[in-house]
Amino acid sequence: MRAALAPIEQSLERLMRLGLALVWPLLYAMSLGYAGFSLKHRDLVATLAKNRLSVEQRQQMAVSFALALGVVVLVYVARLVYGRVRRGSFEPMATLGSTNRALAATLALPLAAGLAIPGVETSDPLWTILSAAGAASAVGYSVYQLSTRVSVERDDEPVASKSRLGSRLHVVATALGLAAMWATYGYLLSRLAVTNHHALNTRTIDLGYYDNVFFNSLHGRPLGCSYVKGGTHASAHFDPILVALSPLYGLYPRAEFLLVLQSVWLGMGVIPAYLIAARTLKSATAGWVMALAYAVYPALHGANLYEFHSLTLTAPLVLWLFWFLEVERFVAYGATVVLLCLCREDIPLMLGFVGIHALTSGRRALGRAGLATIGFALVYYVVVRGYFMPSKDLLNGGTDKAYSYAYYFDDLIPNKKGLIDVALTLVTNPLFVLRLAFADLQKLQYLMLLFVPLAALPLVARRGRLTMLYGLAVCLLASRKPVFQVGFQYAAMIFPFAFAIAPRALLDVSDSARVRGLGLESAALRRGVLGFVFAASCLLSWKFGALVENGAFRGGFGKIARYRLSEAQSSNYAALRHLVETLDPAASLLVTNRVGAHVSNRRDVYLMHQRRGTSYVLIEDADLGKQKSWHDERVKKGELELVERSGPFLLYRTVPRPAPSSAAAPPASASASSAPSPAEPPLRPGDAVPLDPEEHGSE
Repeated sequence: MRAALAPIEQSLERLMRLGLALVWPLLYAMSLGYAGFSLKHRDLVATLAKNRLSVEQRQQMAVSFALALGVVVLVYVARLVYGRVRRGSFEPMATLGSTNRALAATLALPLAAGLAIPGVETSDPLWTILSAAGAASAVGYSVYQLSTRVSVERDDEPVASKSRLGSRLHVVATALGLAAMWATYGYLLSRLAVTNHHALNTRTIDLGYYDNVFFNSLHGRPLGCSYVKGGTHASAHFDPILVALSPLYGLYPRAEFLLVLQSVWLGMGVIPAYLIAARTLKSATAGWVMALAYAVYPALHGANLYEFHSLTLTAPLVLWLFWFLEVERFVAYGATVVLLCLCREDIPLMLGFVGIHALTSGRRALGRAGLATIGFALVYYVVVRGYFMPSKDLLNGGTDKAYSYAYYFDDLIPNKKGLIDVALTLVTNPLFVLRLAFADLQKLQYLMLLFVPLAALPLVARRGRLTMLYGLAVCLLASRKPVFQVGFQYAAMIFPFAFAIAPRALLDVSDSARVRGLGLESAALRRGVLGFVFAASCLLSWKFGALVENGAFRGGFGKIARYRLSEAQSSNYAALRHLVETLDPAASLLVTNRVGAHVSNRRDVYLMHQRRGTSYVLIEDADLGKQKSWHDERVKKGELELVERSGPFLLYRTVPRPAPSSAAAPPASASASSAPSPAEPPLRPGDAVPLDPEEHGSE
């Protein structure tokens, strides 16, 4: 009886397998039909997502599905015929299975079409990220399946051993390709940054600060800045790299130079991103994928287009640091360590974790470099805090000569005791700390935007993930939202390390015993993950990056102007430039926040809240804020005289007060009788007005 039933059981099993295999062509047809309908009827994508199509529109969609099904059937038939010609026999089940695997990428099309819904990135950012990840997963799976058919020996041969890759022609082609990618990034981001500046979307805080630092450093006052306490940027940050770069500022001494410098500097990161991935994964393709992922990375764009910050300059330097460490070029590594320390006073704290990473690498030479890094970072930090900055505290507290950053971490400092409060909270209330770091939906979204483009590889890196610890702690434990949003510079403390360690993490995962136990091919898995990285990076850059206009991207606190100015923006900028060009470059100036970054290339320039006596006052009336009543009072008293109004901007000249007459002087005339008494000395440029200034945190 059992023997008689065996053929029936086998037939049923084959039918079940065939039925399951036929499900995939239907899914692919549905995906193609959905994508085709969405492409043809872009105005209906949002309606389609809400399932609100009319009967006629549903019929059109059914037609789209039927056409897609016909295309899919033709593909399968063509594969069958090709197999018959090549092998001399039909193998329907094998052909059906291989075609199913090859077409898996079509499952990404409906998700990608959903991303085209206008404003989806702002109305539902989490779903947008998940959709991009889902689409990238389909692409990665398809790449993996296709890669299992490629000869591992031929495709995964070390880069150095391939004759064509080792040839001079290949080296030149690679160098030209990287130079083109760097130049393209530098041009596009420079254009965006400068256009945004001309649209008056930048501020004195912080672009004007840095422009003034460059100007003063170029003219013999290292890190001088008239906008901040004590007249030195060290009251906020110690970043002598700005002094080293200041001679370049002489080529074009305006804020636009800083924006171009930052864009070109950051674009340099495509080179070490390529080198690290190509060497680690022994694949030039891997290098190009990681270089592209870096260039289109939303967090990089956010840091790049949030005015100018010395912290942002660390991004490509961190990648170069890992490259020099990997190839054991210790002189270049040491020079990069020094350059990084010069970028900001807390960078040595990050470098300490790099030192630990090198120390635990298992390579003796790297271990020595790690010890040296830790020692140098510790000494540098102590010296800078002890001798070059007014505050010795990590959060810059303890003195009114420095700008404290304790308010960034208000939730960790309930008793306003600074680092003592932070330490007590970390030790005594760990559940609160975990909730603070991970329960906020915005922080979850932040982490996803940082790590989904890299397939979460940095999070599974066995040793390298320690290097991200400082940056993750700063961003996730912060209470101030800009610290954990990709539109600001703080992400630069995390993502360069993520790019540096991702290739090694992929290599370790693909070669692990667990992967082999699952029957996965290591080389194919690496290609599949790289396919995911490529697709996820492009999709997330489309919806959250700067290169393509979308509703989500922010360069700091607001949207950026795109590539060209509107008529109103162009008119306002021309009006401001007209007033600026009438000023003597040496004249002292009092300004409002939106104006300050356009006149910060002078020695004596101050913000309104500093209430300094100056030769001129240049304001935008709508930007006066809390200083409006004080300014209006000065105008009413005759202390300020309107020189010219240009668009929304007003230029005033300070009216000099006549000097008080001496006892031996002849009787005062009627016009002199209104002069101030000796108790009211004349207000001279640079004098502080005897009123309580409104303090302002820096950066």
